[in-house]
Amino acid sequence: MSTTMIHYLNIELELIEPGAVLEPVEADGSTDGAEHLDMRPVRDHGDRWALPATSVAGSIRNHLAQTHPPELIDRVMGFVRGDEAGASSFRILGTRLVGDREFPGDVELVDEHSTAIDRHRGAAANRTLRHMQVLPEGSRFEVFVRWDDPERSDLEAVLSEIGSWRPFLGAGVSSGHGACRVMEASQGFLDLSTSEGMLAFLTSGGPELVRAVAMAPIELTDGLRPEQVVFSFEVTSALHVGTGQTIGKDPEIATVVRRRGIPTVSGRSLKGVFRSRSEFILRSLEVDACETADCGCCEACTLFGHHADVPGSESVGLRSCLRFLDAEITDAEVTRRSHIAIDRFTGGVTDGALFTEEVVDHGRFEVRVDRLRGTDDQWELATAL
Repeated sequence: MSTTMIHYLNIELELIEPGAVLEPVEADGSTDGAEHLDMRPVRDHGDRWALPATSVAGSIRNHLAQTHPPELIDRVMGFVRGDEAGASSFRILGTRLVGDREFPGDVELVDEHSTAIDRHRGAAANRTLRHMQVLPEGSRFEVFVRWDDPERSDLEAVLSEIGSWRPFLGAGVSSGHGACRVMEASQGFLDLSTSEGMLAFLTSGGPELVRAVAMAPIELTDGLRPEQVVFSFEVTSALHVGTGQTIGKDPEIATVVRRRGIPTVSGRSLKGVFRSRSEFILRSLEVDACETADCGCCEACTLFGHHADVPGSESVGLRSCLRFLDAEITDAEVTRRSHIAIDRFTGGVTDGALFTEEVVDHGRFEVRVDRLRGTDDQWELATAL
């Protein structure tokens, strides 16, 4: 059956945290000027920063599934089950960064460094330092959607949910990255049974066509706020959560993480500390808890996520039930401290081993842990831990 009605949606998303869907840097060492870069934001066929259509579609599907039956989700978004499959009529045509800063070099990306922790030594595990770049907070994307011949009831159901869509996109969602909000949304349709509709369809295309057709605004509503636990810490001794970068020369100074110029404890650091301590508590209670996040079945993997290939699962790995946000340190007093390594044989200082780092001597910060997914029993266990 030929298409007679094409519905278009134009949705503008804003990153309210740094974030991006990432791709590995090619092995030839091309890093856009960044040293030892492992991951960077995905680019489209035109070499522009982009949100992949698959990521956007998956997020919309998950959002609709919170309030609508599987039958509607399958009709709208398509499905694959065994030997059965159905194509989606709801198509993400692409995304476009809003503004005139679309290409590599136009946007000042945010550098992120992290490392795995050795559970026995309590220090960074060897050869696990990761360097990635993400798009800054405030970046906005247009999302262009085409929907052919939607059923009226399906159309009304989807449009009623677009305004409350609060997606989490990209890497590091469970550690304070990738949260978005809908800033604007509009919709409209082309009737191909009319000469006007067919003329517009044949003589225009791309983002310009979607913007020209999707003119009717969609009402935006507040999404449900997640359950959360909030508690406070006070810095009582020198705290260094590092960026992995240095400033100055003679000496080089290792800097602390800052957000908007404010010293910050990163969500990645908080999640790592909480996971490590939770594993210890669980094992003390004779509950299985692996140390490497790769078993996929213990309580720690279930709560904090894992990267295991579990037999019978449709995917590799599992996202955390919990989300740890970056914690800005208020009333922070930042100083610099110099250290030097000791020669284990002479008992004196080691030549060339002087280093200086920024530390936060005083301050307070609040840790906020959001419920990202999971059952009530899992949330109860998490809050108990």
